[in-house]
Amino acid sequence: METNLEKLEKAHKRVRKIKGFYSHLIVYLVVNIILLLIKNDVSNYVIQESGIHDEGFARYLHWQFISTPIWWGFILVIQALNLFGHPIIAGWEKRKINEIMNKEEQNSK
Repeated sequence: METNLEKLEKAHKRVRKIKGFYSHLIVYLVVNIILLLIKNDVSNYVIQESGIHDEGFARYLHWQFISTPIWWGFILVIQALNLFGHPIIAGWEKRKINEIMNKEEQNSK
């Protein structure tokens, strides 16, 4: 049985994780909006300064600006699922907990 202090500590820990997730989300949005806004200017500058005018190099740079939000977004989704739980997984967990508790209750009789 958890004491009130343990419950309070658990709640504080959960709130810190939620706060961290929202901070991560804000940083993700700000950084990726900036990246998408400056993508063309930076790509053109890099191509001009490097002297490489290959179409493949330009596509590579374009992909680098697009892949960052994709991969980072994937990580953010995993963090959200881990923090808030997926409804299917959460429902399964509750059913499994009830099943195990019922089995243990029957075995103890």
